[in-house]
Amino acid sequence: MRKLFIYISMLPLLLIILAGVFIETNIIWLCIPFALLSIIAIYDLLQKKHAIRRNFPIVGHFRYLLESFRPEIMQYFVETNTEG
Repeated sequence: MRKLFIYISMLPLLLIILAGVFIETNIIWLCIPFALLSIIAIYDLLQKKHAIRRNFPIVGHFRYLLESFRPEIMQYFVETNTEG
């Protein structure tokens, strides 16, 4: 319920930015990233595969991004108990 409140509270900000686009066309660069993040967040809320992305919509992507770098970091910087 709390997540739904957060996304509903984002709607007035999006409407203010969209209204600013009609007044000043240079402000559209503010609207594009906000709209993309909103679309990603809504998709994450509706998907059922990953609980982390469903509970933490935008931040969950960073976890999976960092997991993709884990083998390289382990290879060069971290020594496991079975090595060395």
